[in-house]
Amino acid sequence: MSYLSVSKLIVFINNSFMSNKRVFFIKKNKYLVKILNLLKDTKIIKTFFYKEKTIMCIVNFKSLYKKIILISKSSKKVYFNLNEIKKNLNKNYLISTNKGIKKIKECKRDKIGGEVILMYY
Repeated sequence: MSYLSVSKLIVFINNSFMSNKRVFFIKKNKYLVKILNLLKDTKIIKTFFYKEKTIMCIVNFKSLYKKIILISKSSKKVYFNLNEIKKNLNKNYLISTNKGIKKIKECKRDKIGGEVILMYY
């Protein structure tokens, strides 16, 4: 996982909310596309388009969630096992598992743990 590209994405999204700018561009990465798909499902990202090297994201200002925090960093990785997932079920986390990036409720359903990427609220 590229922590630098994920942290850039989070900074761009948070800055878009604060500055009321809907559109931002970021360098394309397969991992970011998977994260953006999940953020699109949560309606934080309205839509996104990508070409060869660039992703154009449109932020949804009507989203219930207005803040995203990076949990795992290159210097400190955070992992949740199944017991910790059950304890934090009411929070909104994206978790990188061996079966792909999933929301915390999907991890509980599939009974798998993994590395916590980010939290949104």
